Amino acid sequence: MMIVSHKLRLLHIHVPKTGGTTINAVIKAWDPDATSLTQRPHEPVGFIAQAYPDVFSSYLKIASVRNPWARTVSLYHYRKASLNTGAGRHWPQHWPSKDDVASMDFHEFVENGANETECETCPPRDANRIVWLEPSCFAWISIDGVISVDRVLRTETLAKDLSVLCSELGLAATAIPHLNQSHSGSYRSHYDSASSANVADRYRKDIDAFGYTFGLP
Repeated sequence: MMIVSHKLRLLHIHVPKTGGTTINAVIKAWDPDATSLTQRPHEPVGFIAQAYPDVFSSYLKIASVRNPWARTVSLYHYRKASLNTGAGRHWPQHWPSKDDVASMDFHEFVENGANETECETCPPRDANRIVWLEPSCFAWISIDGVISVDRVLRTETLAKDLSVLCSELGLAATAIPHLNQSHSGSYRSHYDSASSANVADRYRKDIDAFGYTFGLP
């Protein structure tokens, strides 16, 4: 969910599969009164600019980004694991069907996502549109092609980045948990040359904006 601390004047733009659950937990540790700003768990920064202009203009806005090859693997395993999260869990309408998720392998998942159109709409607004891969991190945190958050954290250095932010806010040091982890192995082992290239094409904006490569975080 998108957490806001009015006490700290801090807003977290929760980009899916980038360590956002951990960031929310840390903000709640800093300010137990921090609460969700929106009904939906994920909204782009442009939505905040329109719906909450005072918060957008005066609060410190943070978000995290992630290596797109690692993020794709994490999303794949997250959706696989979601098949077994218990009866009654709401299956998002924009996800592929449960049967499709159960039967697909990683390379099919990437290939289907690479062929998506209007892939930078975030979050998906059309319930009839199936979304295999998430929009780029860049799409969540930019307005008209310009990054519009004040601080970009990285999943790869999240504990360090949060510790620096904690110090800058004048807060006591906080233990950084690692929550909602869907895959702990090497992301590179999932790929062949075609699937690696597909992710590179699909997430070119993240690669260009944040300098990610397949071989390095």
